[in-house]
Amino acid sequence: MGSAAYDRIKLELIVHPKERIGFQREDFSVLQGKEWGAVVEHLLSLMEKGAAYSEQLEWLLGADYIDVLEERLRSSAPGSHGLVYLPYFLYKKTHEFKYLQRMMQEIVKADPAWEGREMGISYLRQLIGGQPIFWDFCRFILLNVKEFIMKDSAMTWLAKEKGYLQDDLELPDELAECLERLVASNGADQVAIAVLNRIHCDSGTFIYPLKEA
Repeated sequence: MGSAAYDRIKLELIVHPKERIGFQREDFSVLQGKEWGAVVEHLLSLMEKGAAYSEQLEWLLGADYIDVLEERLRSSAPGSHGLVYLPYFLYKKTHEFKYLQRMMQEIVKADPAWEGREMGISYLRQLIGGQPIFWDFCRFILLNVKEFIMKDSAMTWLAKEKGYLQDDLELPDELAECLERLVASNGADQVAIAVLNRIHCDSGTFIYPLKEA
């Protein structure tokens, strides 16, 4: 049995979303020792999967927040989910574009069976959806990444940002056929590429892989 504050935090983290009452910041401020470390580790593991607990983690880490996330990123093994999402949270705090570049590179390399890979595209869209590098990134996925769910997400968000979709996000027939052709041909169908070119031609802002500095 832990402290009352620790128990409340644990319950809030595991309870069904409809039953959550919200965190109390004072609960985080009184955590000490093993309880403090356990909550830090748990929040980090959730954030590595894309969960939005950056505010609560910063309550615990204070000025060390960026350093801890950077160290976690450096120590992450190849293929780790944190390689995709820790750069996202670092960018939101620092606004340093190198983190988004890292995130995009890692999305391309990530395990095709991992559902969070596709979710990463929508996370990027929230931050840079209106920028050419995001459009180039979506185009790269459509031409080079095999999985349908990735191509579908890339086509949906690219078309939305370029004004081809309404709020229901249903692809018009021409774009749906384009997507099918790109999936079937692994991005090589020239008719589909011609349609894609009308949506967006590569501007050269997304490069994969980036050269090591």
